[in-house]
Amino acid sequence: MYSYDQFSNLVSAKESGFETIFRSTDIVGNLYETKDCSDRIYGAGSRLEKSCINLKEKRNKYQGGYGKLITKGRQFFYDEEGNLAKKIEPDGGTWTYLYFGNGMLREVTRPDKSCVSFQYDTFGRRIEKSV
Repeated sequence: MYSYDQFSNLVSAKESGFETIFRSTDIVGNLYETKDCSDRIYGAGSRLEKSCINLKEKRNKYQGGYGKLITKGRQFFYDEEGNLAKKIEPDGGTWTYLYFGNGMLREVTRPDKSCVSFQYDTFGRRIEKSV
């Protein structure tokens, strides 16, 4: 059984033998997993600051602070534009990402310190990848 909001967005699903799953949004579109929108705290710019859900059953773990997400032991850091800036693997290997002013990926530095750089044409299509 499924239920929808006034905009035809799915808000809950109930399968026989399973608990009801909620997908709620507040007035600005922030997502929640509880009907009363009490399981998460969002900050400025709709950045998730805290998740109060049972993380043992979830794949992602959100840490307080600006732009930091931990999932399956990996840490992800985002810049002020929302772009992935750094990824740290469980073994400590670090990936860094740099972007052009228009948000297109410019360079990736791998854990072995090798770099991959990208160039784009005026239509935003990648035309070059250099290792």
